[in-house]
Amino acid sequence: MIINYKGQEINILIEYRKRKSISIKIDYDLKIRVLAPKEANQDQVMNIVESKLDLISKKLNEIRKLSQEQQVKTKNDTQILYMGKKYFIKIVLDKNLEKSNISIQNNDIVINTQNDEQEQVKNIIKKYLKKQCLKQVKKRVSYYQSDFKSKPKSIKVVESNKFWGLCNSNRDIQFNWRLIMAPIEVIDYVIIHEMSHMAHMNHSKSFWKMVAKIMPDYKKQVEWIGINGRYMNI
Repeated sequence: MIINYKGQEINILIEYRKRKSISIKIDYDLKIRVLAPKEANQDQVMNIVESKLDLISKKLNEIRKLSQEQQVKTKNDTQILYMGKKYFIKIVLDKNLEKSNISIQNNDIVINTQNDEQEQVKNIIKKYLKKQCLKQVKKRVSYYQSDFKSKPKSIKVVESNKFWGLCNSNRDIQFNWRLIMAPIEVIDYVIIHEMSHMAHMNHSKSFWKMVAKIMPDYKKQVEWIGINGRYMNI
């Protein structure tokens, strides 16, 4: 649903889950995602949301302002995050090139392509980042495997605007490909978080105790992704 508040359209999506409290989050696309207990009715949920509209509106304006500041553009390139560092996108157009390729050179991500249309370049970058993300998470899962009794049944990199990582009861773990834009410490945190779900399919005290045992400063990584997650896109 869309609410008009002080001239600002606020898109709200309510999800009912097995939980005890109501949580309000801002997604990458600036939609307000409200996670509510299954037994809560919509009026109860909306009363809480409406009581927070002033704060939500203020936060959305701050995010939009920061987003504009972070869209650093030069004559022929854009800047994106990769492993926590900002790189400029350099496009080298070659009409005789048989196949596009991409590489990292100093502070640049260089794309050699026969087609420099925006959508084509975006697809090349996304394909590269997905490949690098899968490579990196598999490497880090292996690194932390000794901390866990169980092993993941499968590891996949997927497209999602809802989660950074997801582990089901079959131990199939999925990671958002945008995770490759984060620093290695943040990637490690998400991996530890999801691998801990192999032992605890919840967010109980036992779950967080396991996470903290492996990564004592995990709250720093949670804070980083909370602040920067919305900029991890192309």
